[in-house]
This record gives sequence, structure tokens and C-alpha cells, in this order.
Amino acid sequence: MTLLNGLFTRFDEAAHQLGIEKIKTVGDAYMAVCGMPVPVPDHAERIVRMVSRMESGGVPHSIQVTRPVYEKLKDEFVLEPRGTIEVKGRGSIGAWLLTL
Repeated sequence: MTLLNGLFTRFDEAAHQLGIEKIKTVGDAYMAVCGMPVPVPDHAERIVRMVSRMESGGVPHSIQVTRPVYEKLKDEFVLEPRGTIEVKGRGSIGAWLLTL
């Protein structure tokens, strides 16, 4: 628990610096949003620099993103196609891996 609490404290600090709103933590998942309630034009870039919602099917040392994020960031980051994956509550979706 001490390790996880320390990690979440670091996430909270990063979220604050990037203007990201923490929604909640559930187990070892950290849920956050950017661009709400105040829209920001670089919301996708900020959030991938912070945390990814699609962690359950993720690949170590990569950030897994969906098509809308891919389309927004494809000219700014290296994104490799991963193919179609199953996402709980969403079904089959296309995914890309972003490496910083």
C-alpha cells in the first residue's frame, strides 16, 4: 500500500502540473481527464504524457491509444499500429502504441 500511495501522489503532482483532473483511483488504476470542465486544445497530448485509460490490455513501457488520440497526435509522436483489441465495455477497437 505504501508503494501504491507514493505512486499515486506522484501521479497527482503530474496531473496538477499538466492541468489534468483526477477522477478517482480504483485498485491500482488511476482515472483522470483533461479538457474538462475547461476545454484545452492540447488535451490529448497532455493526457498521454500523464496516464492511459486502456491500461488493462496495454504493453509494458508503452502508452496504448485509440483512433481519436492517434489522429490528434500522429504528427507529433511516434505511434505504431497495434491492430484490433478488446476493451471492456467498448468491444473491438483499433489501437496504437505511443512511445515517448
